[in-house]
Amino acid sequence: MRILVTGGAGYIGSHAVRLFLDAGHDVLVYDNLSTGYRSVGDAELEVADITDADALEKVFRRRRFDAVAHFAALISPTESMERPMEYHRVNVAGTTALLECCLRHEVGNFIFSSTAAVYGEADVDMFDESMSPSPINVYGTTKLIGELTLSDLASRGAMRYVAFRYYNVAGDETQEVMPDARVHEE
Repeated sequence: MRILVTGGAGYIGSHAVRLFLDAGHDVLVYDNLSTGYRSVGDAELEVADITDADALEKVFRRRRFDAVAHFAALISPTESMERPMEYHRVNVAGTTALLECCLRHEVGNFIFSSTAAVYGEADVDMFDESMSPSPINVYGTTKLIGELTLSDLASRGAMRYVAFRYYNVAGDETQEVMPDARVHEE
């Protein structure tokens, strides 16, 4: 498969890229490198921001994709309360721009990196997907908006998707970094 991985130079995205490459898929990483690493293995790297609709469109015109895995986002619940409009611009408007490209270019498979923050502060030991979302911060709200948008698209047959709701994903800053990648910058 030909897979576009947004945020593929970040912690979770880079692990997905590695899995896709190991499975033999053709991967293009789209990342602004604000928190990620330039090294993305044998994947091609497009350095651009998820909110740049023109840059997204150029990538979709240059390459055809079978699937998109969307990891590009702002991710701090605390920061989201201090900078709510930035979180809406990146996490909602950026996701919307990406989904519009997917629809225009008939990409019908979408993996969405969401968060357990959509559940808020439930008094349970483990979150369950049958629980109703009730975010308590802007970050959780913006991710829930992304999930609801995908649900709307799926309900009309425009796209198939899966949303992963992670909780407390952590990594070691000394993690092994992939060798240099082919880079496409404009």
